[in-house]
Amino acid sequence: DAPFFDISTILEGSLTVQEDEGGKFFIGRMRSRYTLLNYKPVGEMIAEIDIRKEGMRFVSFSVGNITGSGTVTLRQPPELDIDLKIKEVSLADFINFWAGRPDVAAEGLVSGEMKIGGDVTNLRLGGEFASYGGYVDELNFDNIVIFAEGIYPVVHLFNSSVSTTEGLTFSVDGSLNLAQRDTLDKQILALSQAPLVTSDNTKLEWTFKRIQKEKDAGKTELKYLRKKNDALDRPDREQSGDMLGIERSVKF
Repeated sequence: DAPFFDISTILEGSLTVQEDEGGKFFIGRMRSRYTLLNYKPVGEMIAEIDIRKEGMRFVSFSVGNITGSGTVTLRQPPELDIDLKIKEVSLADFINFWAGRPDVAAEGLVSGEMKIGGDVTNLRLGGEFASYGGYVDELNFDNIVIFAEGIYPVVHLFNSSVSTTEGLTFSVDGSLNLAQRDTLDKQILALSQAPLVTSDNTKLEWTFKRIQKEKDAGKTELKYLRKKNDALDRPDREQSGDMLGIERSVKF
């Protein structure tokens, strides 16, 4: 029974004794068999570990499409400092992991990074995730980009956005309580949704259509651009008008 999930597995491995100026320590390999995550079979874990007085270090580990590294201190309560990379995990499995919805109608892949830190009773979470070209229930999307951070079980979404297949783009902000999985659907619906607006000292931009099919591909954006008017300070200068612009960016 872990903070985010229930896990059942058989662990096996081997350790060898090493010694340096700090004393004796262990290095070795671990692997799992017959692993169930939330009662569903998942890829098996393979890990390279280093165990010393201060704690256990995962030099590297992988579970299916998730790889990572980090440390776990051997004191009470244990403290974690773990970095995870997620590559092309099924969107349906991703939603089921967090929301406990094994029957969710979803298609697509999720990639991203996540950091877990702090003691097990006060875990800090931070992550960024993206999915391109899929659907969740009745939402068909070109891309969903999520940035989140917080102290478990509450995470806060920021600078997150959704672009539908029709090209409509909006930002998503708010908080989710991951421990209240039975109400997570309602929490998601209650998140703030607003037009994607950015501004600086010279202009205001409203992106109301964005098309991007893949993470590393270019994107086409239809924007409403408004130059900020300084006529109050400079009466001799003509007022700037509004402008509708199409912008194409290519990533190299």
